[in-house]
Amino acid sequence: MADQKIIEKHDDLSSMESQLKEDGTEERSEMPLNDLCALLTQCVYMNPDREDEPKRINRPEVVHALLKNLHIKTSVKSDRKRGILIYHNGRYESDGDLIIEKVLGHAFLDLTTHDKRSLYSTTEKNQILDRIRELTPTLDSRFDADLNIINMENGLYNWKTGEF
Repeated sequence: MADQKIIEKHDDLSSMESQLKEDGTEERSEMPLNDLCALLTQCVYMNPDREDEPKRINRPEVVHALLKNLHIKTSVKSDRKRGILIYHNGRYESDGDLIIEKVLGHAFLDLTTHDKRSLYSTTEKNQILDRIRELTPTLDSRFDADLNIINMENGLYNWKTGEF
């Protein structure tokens, strides 16, 4: 698929943040990326027979952690496309899917079982993204409900009344 995004594994979070900035994106969460990734790596069921071995990713906990630490909405358009938006600098930006994919990749790409099977897969990623889309639907018309309001970096400005 031509539009399928590739998950890259970065050796450190600074290279991940650099890559996000090169892609035209930057950190979106209140929580720093390294803290968010550390939080997500705790969202794993451990193997009861081998205490130091992860068994599988706890998707509900991952979704909860992402929703709690990122300001996420899913744009529901009339053509049924549903893009994930993340709030940053006074507005919702449309590259939420990419940001979440990169964070998930960094948090989980190296997790393997004792027989070297990866716990993180495209299926895991898609199920997490689908659940976020299900929990955060917002009609496009809600984003610009009042055309008199202009989003500014430090607040909202009503150009008709002059109120900030």
